[in-house]
Amino acid sequence: MDKNLEESGKPPSKEYHEIANAFPLMKGSQFDDLVADIRANGLRIPITTFEGKVLDGRNRERACLLAGVTPVYVPLPANCPPVDFVISGNLTASLDRITTVYDCRQIGDDGQRRRWSPVRG
Repeated sequence: MDKNLEESGKPPSKEYHEIANAFPLMKGSQFDDLVADIRANGLRIPITTFEGKVLDGRNRERACLLAGVTPVYVPLPANCPPVDFVISGNLTASLDRITTVYDCRQIGDDGQRRRWSPVRG
């Protein structure tokens, strides 16, 4: 269990599914940023459960508990293979984070997309 979560005295509200445990939990500043975001904006993506356990959203659940936000749970959609769901969600989330960071760096303070040009000497 994360040290910050232990210090909060708030245990996870549901057990984690074995499939979810195949992926590492967020730690450090990445997790702190998630807690701050959920505290400021609420939980935007519900936590998915399967067989009565958290299948996808362990980090969101932990962040909700630390942020004082009530977690929202939804069951795995019918006819959706749980392994495929978790793999797809985690890979897509990683690619989305990379793309978002790149896109944000391409936008100037004026909100306009920067034009890339080679350095000329």
